[in-house]
Amino acid sequence: MKKITLIIILLISCNFIFAQNEEVFITEINISVNSSFFEKSKEQLNDFIKKTNSTVIKIDEESTSITAEFYIDGKYLKSLDSLTKNLGFLRDRNISTSSFTSEIKKINTELDFLNKKKTAYNKELETMTNKDERYYSYWLEVRSIEKQIFELKNDLISYNNDKTYKVVYNIYDDTVDFSSGDVSWVNMPGATFDMLFVETPISNISAEQYMGYSLKYLITKGKSHFTLGALKEFSSETSDDTRYSELFHFGFGQDFYTKHFGRGKRKWFNLYSGYNGGGIFATGNTSKTLIPYVSAYMGL
Repeated sequence: MKKITLIIILLISCNFIFAQNEEVFITEINISVNSSFFEKSKEQLNDFIKKTNSTVIKIDEESTSITAEFYIDGKYLKSLDSLTKNLGFLRDRNISTSSFTSEIKKINTELDFLNKKKTAYNKELETMTNKDERYYSYWLEVRSIEKQIFELKNDLISYNNDKTYKVVYNIYDDTVDFSSGDVSWVNMPGATFDMLFVETPISNISAEQYMGYSLKYLITKGKSHFTLGALKEFSSETSDDTRYSELFHFGFGQDFYTKHFGRGKRKWFNLYSGYNGGGIFATGNTSKTLIPYVSAYMGL
């Protein structure tokens, strides 16, 4: 009988130790979607949260966007993917897994400290006979401690949630011009080899062909760029000192990607349009001039 009791005690102890050392993991899924039907998409997201009995952390709603944070059961992950496909264009989807064991231990330690601190202040309050300034300062301190304890207990509840998937879902109104929003600055230089064919050359003004190189410096992601380059006469016609033999050009341009073809995020076949405007400094042996230019283009 003693042996059986001893074995039971050992099993309980082992289970207790295992529970104390068990890691608490949570997977966070961040999803951002552009929707052409913003109001309808908000309703679908709210219906999904209700149907899956998700635990809502917070919902921030603005006129052109909504962000919902909630805990979800793992069995609804496929439904979450289906929801994303129905809402609109997927901007990005990030998944990360982390352990909250250390955070839970930290919260428990802090709770223990605050409870002891609260007990000490309450004992001091009980010994005070006069409700003077010192009494009210202690009373306010106790209220502050209680607020901290309440917030920490709420954090602890979220960490101990049985739903081990946290979803941060962002929906943006796709009818809004996002070019007027935040600018994503980049530092992306590039180079090109250029050939210019003049359709109707005039011997004392331009050659039939020019060849050269140029730099294209992208300063915002998929948007704005500067160009700087030089072209030199490259043709077999008779030389003429009066015509422009070198063309130095500089300009500023922007590229635009339509939302109907993935906003330029596809690996291939990104339809775009744009413009470039600036000046051409044309020089020759006996002449030079500055010519302004504007060009529009479309590409794939």
